[in-house]
Amino acid sequence: MPFFYRLGGAIHPLTENGYQASTLLVAYFAAVNARSQLDALWPMVEALTVCRRAGAELRDALNMTDQWIKPNDKGEQPDFNAPLPPFFGWQASQITTKATAFETVLTAELQGLPTYHATRKGIYSMPELIDNAAAIFPEAMRRKLTPAVIEEWDHCGRCLAFDNATASGFHSMRAVELVLHDYYVTICGPGNTEKLANWGAYIAALYKVGEGPPPNPDVKRVTALLQQIKDHDRNMISHPEITLEPDDALVLFEIAQGAIMAMAEGLPTR
Repeated sequence: MPFFYRLGGAIHPLTENGYQASTLLVAYFAAVNARSQLDALWPMVEALTVCRRAGAELRDALNMTDQWIKPNDKGEQPDFNAPLPPFFGWQASQITTKATAFETVLTAELQGLPTYHATRKGIYSMPELIDNAAAIFPEAMRRKLTPAVIEEWDHCGRCLAFDNATASGFHSMRAVELVLHDYYVTICGPGNTEKLANWGAYIAALYKVGEGPPPNPDVKRVTALLQQIKDHDRNMISHPEITLEPDDALVLFEIAQGAIMAMAEGLPTR
């Protein structure tokens, strides 16, 4: 993870004996850099608990460096290119001690921290698939989808990323069902808000609109797609004895994506 590389690059120089022999400016900016990286650690990795106390002690020591660049009682600016004065040098040695303790504890805790590696799925970016799968839909189209659909699709992407294939298939079909109801209400009129018993009922109602009169080619196209998904994909995933392989889930992910986008074209912007 790049962050831990940067954190180590900021903390480790403080652990070296030569730190307190640095010039004031070099020592000060090293402390500022380490403090900023340290502040970013806790919100990013909440699971780290053992090293928090050592981290807090190091941060307290780093805070002492703020006085290094202040004018003295006579208003004179310090010589930034000179070595640290004795008292500041003593404070720098305390930073070295605290940084060494923190680095040791952090290293030990990271060795026991659960980590995961998600293998690439098709052309999809793993961070996006895990954290924001709904970004696969154009922004204008996302504004037509309910929060429940977005949440369901994000679950689908996360399960796909971590090879929970059957769960991903379930969430993809669930997302299609939610959009299907909204599409049905839009196409068949606001008086048809009650949820129907199954996909077959929705498809039958949409089929009538597609056939007309007058015929509606767009609805006919969407109805034919939904019928295919119902017969070949949705019915399969509804059986508890059926389990999907990762490749199956990826195919279903893309099929569901196409169905949602086809229906979303006929939905109003929310």
